[in-house]
Amino acid sequence: MKVTFDGETSIWNKGHPFDPRNFLVSYAYKVAGGISTFRYFHDPDFITDLRNHVEHATELVGFNIKFDLHWCQRVGIRIPVDCRIWDCSLAEFIISGQTARFISLNESLTSYGEQRKPDLVAEYWAQNISTEHIPLPILEEYNKYDVDGTRTLQEHQQQLMSPEQINLCYLMGEDLKTLQHAEYAGIKWDEEKAREAVSSLTTRITSLETELQSYLPTLRAEIKFNWDSGDQLSAFLYGGEITYEWAIPVESVYKSGERVGQSYTANRWQRELVRFTPRFVPLEGTEVAKTAKDPMATTRFYEVNQPTLLQLSSRRKEDRDILRLLMERAEKIKVLEMIESIQKKSTEMNWENNMIHGQFNQNVVVTGRLSSSGPNLQNTPAEIDELLVSRYGS
Repeated sequence: MKVTFDGETSIWNKGHPFDPRNFLVSYAYKVAGGISTFRYFHDPDFITDLRNHVEHATELVGFNIKFDLHWCQRVGIRIPVDCRIWDCSLAEFIISGQTARFISLNESLTSYGEQRKPDLVAEYWAQNISTEHIPLPILEEYNKYDVDGTRTLQEHQQQLMSPEQINLCYLMGEDLKTLQHAEYAGIKWDEEKAREAVSSLTTRITSLETELQSYLPTLRAEIKFNWDSGDQLSAFLYGGEITYEWAIPVESVYKSGERVGQSYTANRWQRELVRFTPRFVPLEGTEVAKTAKDPMATTRFYEVNQPTLLQLSSRRKEDRDILRLLMERAEKIKVLEMIESIQKKSTEMNWENNMIHGQFNQNVVVTGRLSSSGPNLQNTPAEIDELLVSRYGS
């Protein structure tokens, strides 16, 4: 039995299935040869009807169907092991030669000459009105239209695709089932150890910057060298001039207007030009565009990214020490930002029990390679791997 279906949820974090505040509001389904059927969460057979169709399906069809499969699992519905999956968004990705990334149902339908009705539901969402508060007739029409459109889209796709492409889409559907389970299960995150790592990394970065400060020319106390500024770091490594500005607060008195005679604090801006002695010869072809295209530039700025720094060389131990410190600082900051990014994402998405639910994408990379986002859980450094722990204990 082929079943096309589509679910609608409440709108916390765009209906994210791992935000416990969300719930399944409605769904529509269409069995091959039949008409679309709509169900609302107040219906007494709301979950039972969906279970009867999904758990007996031989093929499930949807658009971005992994989202709907998450919600099936969330309400206790199991996808049959031998059930085929056809995701119309993945089919569009295949048809486009891996260039149609996260294409919408509306865009897909219009590309085949199908007309899309005005999206009244999106207007409610844009006003932050959750799905359960949308007038039922509007929601029903929207839900049914998505299911009808998805079924029509699959028919267009399979007429256009070669047998090999059709097989590939079903094969990606098998991968999708595995990825859905991986996302739903999540990965345990050691938050206590993460906080300790943040503290340790912050301390080490401060120590590295203090050590690097000793190699700077003598600067006024008001001047703060910015180790994250490409221009300042370029001048430090390759030589050049940087103009620094800072404000000195001075007491002044209004000389006119309604507040005449009243005192206030004004900023008196100071400026100083600092010259840096070159330590390295810049690599050919690494001058940045803003000075490469300016023949009048008095200071030339060059790339200071990690691949470039790895290629620099010097006979002076002091210069090699500077590179070592800069490279370690960059690595520590990278790890720190990754930890903080995961912590922020977990808070934003309202994930529970320190579980990280990263997303695995099949339709992003033009080569068809799997990618990960929100957060990226691929190719994580060892420091991050240590924070991703077994939920079953050591």
